[in-house]
Amino acid sequence: MCSLCSRLRRGVLYRVAGELGATRIALGHHREDILGTFFLNMFFGGQMKAMPPKLQSDDGRHIVIRPLAYVREEDLARYAQHMRFPIIPCNLCGSQDNLQRQQVKRQLLEWNANIRAGCAIFSIR
Repeated sequence: MCSLCSRLRRGVLYRVAGELGATRIALGHHREDILGTFFLNMFFGGQMKAMPPKLQSDDGRHIVIRPLAYVREEDLARYAQHMRFPIIPCNLCGSQDNLQRQQVKRQLLEWNANIRAGCAIFSIR
């Protein structure tokens, strides 16, 4: 239930931002998060939509920004390792095995590997 968990977290973020008087909320979604959400919505929700890098909340009181939206996950991981940032393990709903989000992530990794290997999986003959 990634969508439910996401909505609950977002509600808490909006509430706390309101309590602090903040109007901007920065989230750490990277390129693969956004692509994964796009394909989840397309394959399992029947909609072509993703998380935009900048989004105004429905009530207009907050703006959500995703400054890492165009950064590759592997680049972020390498940078975090270089900077020796502590990695906090995540065992929430989206990280469990065999969920739709993990299936989509594996598919994206496979497509990327095929493209890097020079396979013409998208060519029309």
